[in-house]
Amino acid sequence: MAQQTDLLKMLKQFDQLFSGKIGHYTKRKFHIDLVEDATPFHCKQPYPVPLVDRETVKAELERQVDLGLLERVYESEWGMPMFATKKSDGSIRTVDDLRQLNKVIKRVHYTLPKIRDIFERSKGYRFLTKLDISMQYYCFHLDEQSSWYCVIVTPFGKFRRLVLPMGLANSPDWAQATMEEVLQDVLQDIEIYIDDIAIFSKTWEDHIHLVSKVLRLLQDNGFTVKPEKCEWAVQETNFLGFWFTPDGLKQWHKKIEAIQKLAKPKTLKQLRAFVGVVNFYKLFYHRRAHIMGPLTNLNGLDKYEGQRNFSKYWTQDHDKAFEDTKRMVAKEVLLSYPDPNKPFTIETEASDTQIGAVILQDNKPVAFHSRKLTGAQSRYPIPDKEALAIVEVLTVFRSMLLGAKLHIKTDHMNLTRDDIKSQRLLNWRLLIEEYAPTITYVSGEENVGADFLSRYPLQSSAAEEQENALIPDSRALEESKLSEIMLYYPEEIETFPLRFETLHNSQLQDAAVQQLRDQEGYGMEEFYGFQFVCKTDTEQDPRIVIPEALVNDAIKWYHYVGGHVGSTRLYQTLSTHFYFKGLKQRVEEYVSTCDSCQRNKNPGRGVGELPPRQATELPFEQVAVDSIGPWEITIQGIGVIKFKALTIIDTATLLVEAGRVENSSSAQAALVFENQWLARYPRPLTCIFDQGTEFEGAFLRCLHRNGIQAVPTTVKNPQANGICERMHSTLGDILRTLLREQPPATIVDAYGIIENALASVIFALRSSINRTFGVSPGALVFQRDMFHPIPLMIGYNQIRTERQRIIDDNNRRANLRRRYHDYQPDDQVLILKYNPSKLDERAQGPFRIHSVHTNGTVTIERRPNVLERINIRRIRPYRTNEHLHNNT
Repeated sequence: MAQQTDLLKMLKQFDQLFSGKIGHYTKRKFHIDLVEDATPFHCKQPYPVPLVDRETVKAELERQVDLGLLERVYESEWGMPMFATKKSDGSIRTVDDLRQLNKVIKRVHYTLPKIRDIFERSKGYRFLTKLDISMQYYCFHLDEQSSWYCVIVTPFGKFRRLVLPMGLANSPDWAQATMEEVLQDVLQDIEIYIDDIAIFSKTWEDHIHLVSKVLRLLQDNGFTVKPEKCEWAVQETNFLGFWFTPDGLKQWHKKIEAIQKLAKPKTLKQLRAFVGVVNFYKLFYHRRAHIMGPLTNLNGLDKYEGQRNFSKYWTQDHDKAFEDTKRMVAKEVLLSYPDPNKPFTIETEASDTQIGAVILQDNKPVAFHSRKLTGAQSRYPIPDKEALAIVEVLTVFRSMLLGAKLHIKTDHMNLTRDDIKSQRLLNWRLLIEEYAPTITYVSGEENVGADFLSRYPLQSSAAEEQENALIPDSRALEESKLSEIMLYYPEEIETFPLRFETLHNSQLQDAAVQQLRDQEGYGMEEFYGFQFVCKTDTEQDPRIVIPEALVNDAIKWYHYVGGHVGSTRLYQTLSTHFYFKGLKQRVEEYVSTCDSCQRNKNPGRGVGELPPRQATELPFEQVAVDSIGPWEITIQGIGVIKFKALTIIDTATLLVEAGRVENSSSAQAALVFENQWLARYPRPLTCIFDQGTEFEGAFLRCLHRNGIQAVPTTVKNPQANGICERMHSTLGDILRTLLREQPPATIVDAYGIIENALASVIFALRSSINRTFGVSPGALVFQRDMFHPIPLMIGYNQIRTERQRIIDDNNRRANLRRRYHDYQPDDQVLILKYNPSKLDERAQGPFRIHSVHTNGTVTIERRPNVLERINIRRIRPYRTNEHLHNNT
């Protein structure tokens, strides 16, 4: 709350910055230089505008004239066509087609930042603020001469552009350079990409100071920002199409979902668009070039031939590569932030047609790189291809790797020798030496880990053989390739721990194992030339005894290689051929304390019993308030309108009110609450609401002014306000029905449907018999039937008793699905993520419990001196065992 107060106090200093107007940068006007032989271009005809959009486009042009962005002209040498596109909200965006002008201007070049560099610089942040400059190009004005080059021709006349136009080749360079000049005093502490600004900080004090300084510079230079597109002091957000978190960089799920929806390309243009959008996230995918090889080969078709005969070249190989690529993209990858104070490990690979590399730190991926080889490079010898992969990853990530301690692993011994004969290899070796890496030869066998199961004769069941027979070879290859691409274990074990030679030597050194040789139920058996102490007194085949020194590594290796398999299957796998007294308990302990499993597997039964809850005694003592939406209504030929509503329910009688809100502000929520409830019903004593931003500021002041106690629910705990949640479901059903019965033709129709839906749901919920009460909520409040003038005598005590019985029964049933656990201060817990996507981890943490409360909540320490109260529904205990999980 103190941080919110600091932020609000700071933002109030910048009214001009949030005015909603278009800014005006006054310190210079921009001049367009033309090449010497440039001749004026004027289109013969304007682009046509659909009849249905003519009035809207005309109004938009007049609006831009009123704002000083355009000026109507009647004669000009230059004239560029213009077209209009619809935005998602149904409004119009005009787009100047400046392609002919771009051909004859002198280009101004200014370097735009790379996402890789921003990623490297943002390590260790805890607070992130994102700013969006409002209509940034329109803040920059053209000089008189240049504006006459930017005349647009429309069906409604000619207009010259007075401000920097979108689509002009120089616009991004001028915008980037100007923003860096304006913010040069803080440039080392922020990231700028044209009209987007990101502010990363490690402490709250530094962050609030830096944000204030940036806002001051923007306001003093005439810029404005869009509040609805800004985010303040968050930990995770989308920036430039990537999802930044304090732990690393991810793909933005919205872009991934868009890629997943793409249909198979039918033209060369569509294929190139698909390859381009996938390559946007090339940092995240190991062996990307290998997977996309058939697609990139086809991408090289002659433009004319590709457009005319594209289907002739598309084969099943391309179908498979397309689907493999979409599945590769669907895998969420977290790239850890690089730490220059820690060593990097680089693993490279080369095939006939592609090279690739992964940069690791603490056995976690920091970056991937792969690309297709050129025709000449594909004919290099294998050692040269491997060296090329090393050289390229060092060059691409030079700013990250130069000066750091590097360990390069290669499976080509030539690169580690001093007597190199090839001039090409010698030149590359000298380039590599600039980084002073340690180059280690790792044999292919050691690099992948010896596969014990491939050399040990195992019996497979008939069912397994039948299942394997049903899997097509192409599918099996596909799964193998994807696993190779995406699977990086949280902790890497260099070699398979149960090699026969390793097992044999370890048994000889373990006195406890040697004492078993002559005991009953044990004996010596030979496997592949090695004698082993084995367990022999069961109906199973002889099982090799695992020495204590190898047990933890064996469990760890099988657990990771098995894709974090559960304890039952892991024990069954190990105990099929190996024996260790107490193995089952050791496996269960290891799996239950595996950090990755606790974070990523579904939580199953809840942990910790829910406390008893008391029913509300009398009507109008307590209300529950919540917001619903936004709902979208599509109007044919106009677009989409959105609306939200505020719902208010008396928790004793379940009497409901609802009102549409114009926006998500706390002032709107307070206004609707006063008009819909306080103006009609007795003042409640308490008000329950969630921790949405609409229930801050003005809403809290409204409660305080009326003497109503605020009872906010814990974060992301919809069960705490379940009455409102159930009402929202009913409203959705009614709204869908009304929209299908009578689709709106105008905006007025749409708002009429909204009001009808709200009125219908209010009446339906007030007049429907409640199973608990035996009467409707309306009858409870008004003490008469909702349809007939029949008075009713209501026994509130009897109803309260019945409600309490149902609450107790529900609580008992809920606790039957939960495991008993007594949370204590200083316990470590994980916080379950609210509504995670399929690929999101299921929990975050661990966090320390600061204090435990009697109402089923605990206060956790999010960060030092930052506390948060949270319901036990959203946590589970975090277990750890340093002895089991440390490398041995």
